[in-house]
Amino acid sequence: MLDGRIMGLDTGDKTIGVAVSDLMGLTAQGVTTIKRVGKKKDIEEIKKIISEKQV
Repeated sequence: MLDGRIMGLDTGDKTIGVAVSDLMGLTAQGVTTIKRVGKKKDIEEIKKIISEKQV
C-alpha cells in the first residue's frame, strides 16, 4: 500500500497533462493540462500542483 499520492505527467511539445492518484494508489484522475512556456515556468507550475495536491 502507498503512503501518499503519485503524480503522472504526460509530456508533449505544447502541453503537459497532469494526473494524480488516490491515497491508496488504485486510481488516478486527470487534474489539469499545463500549457508549456519554458522549462523553468513548467517546473514552477508542476511544483505548485505538487503542493496543492499533497503529492
